[in-house]
Formats: sequence, C-alpha cells, structure tokens
Amino acid sequence: VHLLELDTKNFQPEFLGAETPFCTMGSGQRITDPFMAFLRKHYFASGPPSVEQGKLYVALALQHVIDLNPGGVNGPLQIGLMKNDGAATKPTLLSDAQIAELQTGLGEWEAHLKKFGKEVAVPAPIPNPAPGGATP
Repeated sequence: VHLLELDTKNFQPEFLGAETPFCTMGSGQRITDPFMAFLRKHYFASGPPSVEQGKLYVALALQHVIDLNPGGVNGPLQIGLMKNDGAATKPTLLSDAQIAELQTGLGEWEAHLKKFGKEVAVPAPIPNPAPGGATP
C-alpha cells in the first residue's frame, strides 16, 4: 500500500514515502500542513510514526484545524484507517470509544504543553540600542 496524492488543479499524481508519510487536503489544508510539519519536525523526524502515534498526530491536526477554522471544518473527529487483514486492504473508521481515547490523549498532550510553558524561564527582552549606538 502506498500513499498517493492527486493535485486538485492539474491532477498530477505524487507518491509519498518515508520522507513525507502524510498529506492533508480539503478546506483546512492551509492550516494543517504547517501543523503537520511542526509535528514531523519534533515528533517523527527520524522516520514515520507507528500507527498508534499516527492516530494521535492525526487527531491533533484535526482538532487544531477544527479549533482554528470552525466555519470550514467541524467536529466531531472522524478518523479512518486502511487496514490489511492479510487478504486485502480495507478502510475502517475508528469507533467512538477509540476517538474518545484519542481525545484523552489530546488533553494530556495539551496539559503537558501548558505545564512546560509555565516551567520555562523567559529571558528578559534585549533593549533596543539608542540612536548613535549607545545602549540606554
């Protein structure tokens, strides 16, 4: 199974691989692409995430675009997977219980970021030099 993205303007196919194991599309793409790039840089720069990690990253990105673009992308979260059962690859949607578990993970991730932000010392601003090069 390979991820294939079809450009919406000229319908040119692009196979995505390990260096870009995801793509976003639709009305939230301009919001989600930078967010996914952030997640990739900080969480899976050394290679694609596991399926479990990927589900959390997708939930993070979807919730992010829902929060920022409520008129264009609305909840509730729906996440689908392509699963290979040995004979064929079939699409499946995550259950409500699985989505609830991911939302718990989202809450824990956000709480961690809030806690981290409070614990980090913010350096004092550097004063702008006064005209003539002297510092005030």
